[in-house]
Amino acid sequence: MTEHEFKQLIEQIQNNTCPATLALGNNGINAEKAKQLANALILNSTLQTLDLFNNQIDKEGAEALAKALTQNSTLQSLNLWNNKIGKEGAEALAKALTQNSTLQTLNLWRNQIGKEGAAALAKALTQNSTLQSLNLGYNRIGKEGAEALAKALLQNATLQTLDLHYNKIGKEGAAALAKALLQNATLQTLNLGYNQIGNEGAAALAKALTQNSTLQALDLGYNQIGNEGAEVLANALTQNSTLQTLGLQDNEIGKEGAEALAKVLTQNSTLQTLNLEYNQIGNAGAEVLTKALTQNSTLQTLGLRENQIGNPIEKTIAALLTRNLKIQERLQLNWSGVALLTAFRRANHESEIKNSILPLISQITKKVDSIAVRMINYDKFIDTQFHQWHLNHRAPITKGSIGHRKRKSTC
Repeated sequence: MTEHEFKQLIEQIQNNTCPATLALGNNGINAEKAKQLANALILNSTLQTLDLFNNQIDKEGAEALAKALTQNSTLQSLNLWNNKIGKEGAEALAKALTQNSTLQTLNLWRNQIGKEGAAALAKALTQNSTLQSLNLGYNRIGKEGAEALAKALLQNATLQTLDLHYNKIGKEGAAALAKALLQNATLQTLNLGYNQIGNEGAAALAKALTQNSTLQALDLGYNQIGNEGAEVLANALTQNSTLQTLGLQDNEIGKEGAEALAKVLTQNSTLQTLNLEYNQIGNAGAEVLTKALTQNSTLQTLGLRENQIGNPIEKTIAALLTRNLKIQERLQLNWSGVALLTAFRRANHESEIKNSILPLISQITKKVDSIAVRMINYDKFIDTQFHQWHLNHRAPITKGSIGHRKRKSTC
């Protein structure tokens, strides 16, 4: 964006002639330009979404935008992804959240806010009643930041999505959040990927799942939970009836963990997505999971890519899956499984295709037959009319005559 274009944009924001959504990501916007945007926001009453991802607004720019949020009453979504706002910027935004009553989504991914910034935002959540989605991924908040946010979840009643991936919260942070889930009744999506929670953190969250009735998506990928963690989570799913998505990718889960999850799939009726990519379930684990699918009627997505699954077992999997018509989204095996999946889908829908296409073919055939009959009748009619015309004019007609060959043109 040129300087002239940026100046024009500022004028549009001030005059309420800008679009409702502004995507200004990756535009080299620095702190000074962020201040100009903030001043324009104070005067604006139409802008609803402002995306400033991957710029360089720093803490000064964040502080200016935070000040604008205390006066602006229309902005609903603010994306400051990767802007190096630091703990000071987070603290300024947290203060604004205690006064702002319209912002619903705030993305602060990779901003170096640390545990202090997380604590400030957590405190704001106890007073704010409009924010629905908060992304604090990749911010080094540690267990202390997670504990502060967990405490806030005990009081907050509006936040629906919380992304804390890649924050090294450990088993202690996971345990604190699990405790909050026992009481919180609004959070629907929680991302704790890349947090080193281990099997103990998984166990704490599993216990929460047996009582929580609002969480719908839980991502625990890359957390070294192992077979033990997978087994306790599987046991929790026999009691939970609301979780729809569970991410367990790259968790050192082997055959034993796969067997536990397979068993629960024969009982659970709400899980729709299970991601087990990059584990070590092997042929035996893949086969038992697939057999479980023949009894499950709700799972739509099963991620099995990079799980040491060999070609022979893939053929068994493809054969077994033809019995389960509910798996329609995708089945991710290793690379050679793609062709088998295509074959499975073809076999899976063969009966549906026959049921829908054959009646259509029958209808088309009837129409074609009807048209053919009418064409034959029409041809006979033309022949009769042509013959009668020549009789009236007493013109001899022979099959070899030119007039006979071009009778339609003559008529």
